[in-house]
Amino acid sequence: VSHSALAVKASRWSESAHRFLKRCADSGNAEACYLLGMIRFYCLGNTAGGASLMAKAALASHVDALYSLG
Repeated sequence: VSHSALAVKASRWSESAHRFLKRCADSGNAEACYLLGMIRFYCLGNTAGGASLMAKAALASHVDALYSLG
């Protein structure tokens, strides 16, 4: 799944968007792990959960996650 397919505008963020990204992340999609991790960490204030998802993406060699966790 591409980055553009997973992109969700902040004004359109909803629980259904969160569930969709979570399903993608749970299935091992590194981009979804990174995006949901960033959203949880920076937007929702769930730093532990967000960092965990970004780490999962980094373990899959996701470049942006590797940079973010630097």
